[in-house]
Amino acid sequence: MLEVVFSESAKGSILLAQHSADSVIGTASSFAPIGFIAEEGESEPQAHKAAQEYAQRAAQRSTSLGGCRQDVYCIADFPNFGPLENGMYDRARLAFLQSLSVWPAQKEKFAPMLEKARDDLGALLRRIEAGESVRIWYSDSPDEACGMLRLCAEIEALSSHGEVAAVHQPAYIENSWGIAEPNLGWGGVEPGLWASFAPLAVSFSDRMLQHYAAQWHALCKTESGLRAVVNGRVQGVDDSFYDSFLLDAIDALPQEFNEAEAICTVLEQGLCISDGWLSVRIDKMIEAEIFIPLTQAPEDQPCYQRTLKKADF
Repeated sequence: MLEVVFSESAKGSILLAQHSADSVIGTASSFAPIGFIAEEGESEPQAHKAAQEYAQRAAQRSTSLGGCRQDVYCIADFPNFGPLENGMYDRARLAFLQSLSVWPAQKEKFAPMLEKARDDLGALLRRIEAGESVRIWYSDSPDEACGMLRLCAEIEALSSHGEVAAVHQPAYIENSWGIAEPNLGWGGVEPGLWASFAPLAVSFSDRMLQHYAAQWHALCKTESGLRAVVNGRVQGVDDSFYDSFLLDAIDALPQEFNEAEAICTVLEQGLCISDGWLSVRIDKMIEAEIFIPLTQAPEDQPCYQRTLKKADF
């Protein structure tokens, strides 16, 4: 069974999930707490004990997914961002993705990342065309939802293919504390829980593949540089789609504020949008003279590590 995910964090998690019920992975315990944070009023021993209890709960409900690492593919080429009319890997789209870079050296990483995703996709499709079955793990996170549609379009175009199934991530999950928390993509799921979601896999008929492929082809014809999940369906949306969340966060800040604080506030809302996109949108607001930069970010820091001032109107 081939397994497909759409982020490096999800790939790391599913690789651990394959053998998560084992007491030892290599020389490291699967569930040994590697760190802990003391809450306010909590002593260090209390925090350490809580971390151990959490690890024990995780171990008790852990089940191995099975499989081997050679069958796991990660297609992380950011399908929710950038123009699509000329394909996923053209120069215009690379330049668009590079514009979302917030670290000085980050721009240089996009080209090899896209090249690796293209090579991995090619290898994956060859195995699917040869008749191997595949299971796609996706969610309502825009990158995973777009990734699923795009992969269905690629499979539907093959001359033949093995069985195709997909697991759509539930909106909420009970964590090892017994608390229901929202799922924001497969990268955040405890490795021991992947196997519990496997029975949710739905087989995709040829008609379903055609349906999802048609959705992807329709998205490729739009001029939007941003895609989001709206009412359970991937839509091309205006660049200003997330601006209201930014403006609400900034309204709660002083007249002079730290841009990074505003961006972090939005990211904490679980909208599954990148800090780079939010930074670009604030740059557009600066161009419109809504905000005025008072400082510049240090050369070794993200570009949004600066102080802005709200313009007086």
